Amino acid sequence: MDNYTPSSKPTKEIWDSVADEYSLDISNSDISLSREIIEIFNSVGITNENELLEAGSGSGHLSGLLSKNGFDVSLLDFSPNALKKSEVFFNRYGFKGKFILDDLLELKKVNEKKSVVWNSGVLEHFDDIELVNCLLSIRNIAKDYFIFLVPNANSLPYLLYRHKLMSQDEWKFGTEYLREDYDYFLYGTGFEVVEKFYVGWEITNYMLEKVLGFQDNMNLIHYFKSLGLLTSENSYLVGYVTKPKKGFHYSDDFFKGYQGVTKQRTYDFDTFSYNSDGVDSILAVDRFNELERKINEKDQLLLKMQQVIDEASNWIKKSENEIKLRDKYILEKNKEIKDISKWALSLEETIKKRDSQILHYNTELEEKTLLLNDSIKELEEIKGSKFWPMIRRILPEKK
Repeated sequence: MDNYTPSSKPTKEIWDSVADEYSLDISNSDISLSREIIEIFNSVGITNENELLEAGSGSGHLSGLLSKNGFDVSLLDFSPNALKKSEVFFNRYGFKGKFILDDLLELKKVNEKKSVVWNSGVLEHFDDIELVNCLLSIRNIAKDYFIFLVPNANSLPYLLYRHKLMSQDEWKFGTEYLREDYDYFLYGTGFEVVEKFYVGWEITNYMLEKVLGFQDNMNLIHYFKSLGLLTSENSYLVGYVTKPKKGFHYSDDFFKGYQGVTKQRTYDFDTFSYNSDGVDSILAVDRFNELERKINEKDQLLLKMQQVIDEASNWIKKSENEIKLRDKYILEKNKEIKDISKWALSLEETIKKRDSQILHYNTELEEKTLLLNDSIKELEEIKGSKFWPMIRRILPEKK
C-alpha cells in the first residue's frame, strides 16, 4: 500500500465509514465481552446503581447489553453515523440509553461527572500527546472509576490478525498504537491503576480462526493453551481499572523528555505488514511451531529451575520442621527448668523456716536446761541442809 502513513489517525469520516458496516445483530463476541466487562465491574463493586458513560461508544452493542443487564448507560461518540446506528440498535432491542455527540478530547457537552466512565477500543488510537489530553479530559468527568479496554500489544493472535489484514490491504481502523506504557501515562494524569484484566477471548478465538483459515466455532484458544502456546495474558484485549487520585495537580514537566518506543514499534510493525506478501495459514502454523519450540526450550529450563527451587523448598520446609521440633523441645525443657527452679525456691524457703524453728527450739531447750540445772542444784543444797530429814518426812512415799 504505497500511500500508507502509519501516523494517520482515524477521522470522523473513517469512523462514519466504519459505522456504515456495523451490524444490528448481537454477536457471540458481543455477549461474551459484555459478560467479561460486567465481571470486571462486579470485581470492584460497580453495580447498576452506578451511572455509566461509554466515552467512544462505536456500535453501542456493549452499552446496549449493559442496559439489558439493568445498568444506566450513556453513549458518547464523535461519529454522527455511529451514534445514529447505536440509536437504531437500541430501539430494535428495546434498550434504554442517552446519546451524546461529542469529541472525547473536548467533552463540551458533558456537564456533570459520571460515576463510571469507560470505553473499549478507543485509547489505542491516540499518540502520546493526544493520550495525555484524552486522559485529562476524562479525569474531569470521571467521579469514581475510569475503565478501559485496549488491544493487547503482546497478543500473538491479535498481531497475526492485524498483520494479515494489513498485508491484504483490508485494515480499516487507522492507526492502533502498540502501546505498553499506559501505566506511565495514567500515573502522570492522576489515575491510580487498581487492577488489570485480560479479556476478549471470544474475539481472540475468531482472530485465530481467520489467520489460520479454520472453520468457525472451533475452540482454538483451549487447544493452543493446552499446547502451552498461549497464556492467560495472550487475549486480544487488556482491561485497566483505574480511579482518579484525590488532590492531584497536573504538571507538563512529568512528560517532558519522555521517549517511549510505542510510535517506532507501531511504525515498524505496520510498515512491515503493509509491504509484505500476506500471512497464510502455513506461515502462521510455522510461526506457531517455532514459538512452540522456543517455549518448550524455555519450559525445559524453567522445569530444571523449578526442580532446584522445589528441592530447596523441601529442604527449607524440612529444616523449618526440625527447628520447630527443637524449639518445642527447648520450650518444654525450659518449662521443666522453671518448674524445678520454682520447686527449689519453695524447698529453700521451707528449709529456712525449719532451720528457724530448730534454732528457736534449741534456744528454748538451752533455757529449760539451765532452769533444770538450777533446780537440781537447789535440790542438792536442800538435801544437804539440816532441814532435809524434816522435809523428807513430809514428802509422799514412792510406791
